Amino acid sequence: MEQFNDRLSIGRVVITDAEQIETILSAMAGAKKTLGRSVNDYPTQEKYLVVRLIMENEMRTLCLYSEGGGEYIEEPYIGIYKTRGNLGEVLYRVYTDNMDRTSGSAIPGRIC
Repeated sequence: MEQFNDRLSIGRVVITDAEQIETILSAMAGAKKTLGRSVNDYPTQEKYLVVRLIMENEMRTLCLYSEGGGEYIEEPYIGIYKTRGNLGEVLYRVYTDNMDRTSGSAIPGRIC
């Protein structure tokens, strides 16, 4: 996971804990495809979180951001999905917990 503010990276963490991975995947489940198209490598928003899913045979990049009161997951060149619930809060919690472990300090503020 990597957080961007003003389109600059402010920190990257690697999640290997099976329980945290399950938490992330469960929070993303249920997102609904929108009619929006993804035409860039990264969202045009100033603040977003990149989640890279590294699997046995492939890697997928997902970007989480807020817009117009909703939270969205964008998979570059694939599609844009509207999330349900509190995905931003869940991912921020996992991100900051791991940032605390790796750097000793949390990054204030919300991801989206």
